[in-house]
Amino acid sequence: TDVEGFRRSVAEVGWSLGGSRVAVVGAGGSARAVALAALQDSAAQVIILNRTLSRAEELVRLLSSVAGDVPFCAASLEESAADLIAQAEVIVDCTPVGMYPRPHVPPVVPAAWLHPGQLVCDLTYNPRRTVLLQAAAAAGAETLEGTGMLVHQGALSLELWTGYPAPVEVMRQALLAALDTP
Repeated sequence: TDVEGFRRSVAEVGWSLGGSRVAVVGAGGSARAVALAALQDSAAQVIILNRTLSRAEELVRLLSSVAGDVPFCAASLEESAADLIAQAEVIVDCTPVGMYPRPHVPPVVPAAWLHPGQLVCDLTYNPRRTVLLQAAAAAGAETLEGTGMLVHQGALSLELWTGYPAPVEVMRQALLAALDTP
């Protein structure tokens, strides 16, 4: 449900991963799901960025075995990653950095690397507007919070279990109400 949940959340804001250069920050399970979504949608390129280069390379090896025509590359999150992020149309932070209970931790992607014409996604959903998303909006980029992916994952799971269409908007409103409750 992770892959399709992410794809649906991106489509919901009018974007497509198809033909885009996608920068995936992180190399864990959610990063794998986002990279697979980009692969399924025929992204132009998928860049896996991680603090530990070997983890990014390991994920690229795994993805390359099923990648078809989509080129993957790995890079470490250092100053040299600035160009890779700047050239990407879609940036997805799949790390827990900035998540509750430490929402004020600086993001792993500096604001100076972001610009208009990009979609910046943060899979964190608590807080909804992370420091990264605030910085991206200030830089003129479009933003996508992690609540969309979470709602669509839940809806897909419910549909798989019950065989009935999930009430996506009801689920979204319940999630947003829960997150807005102190």
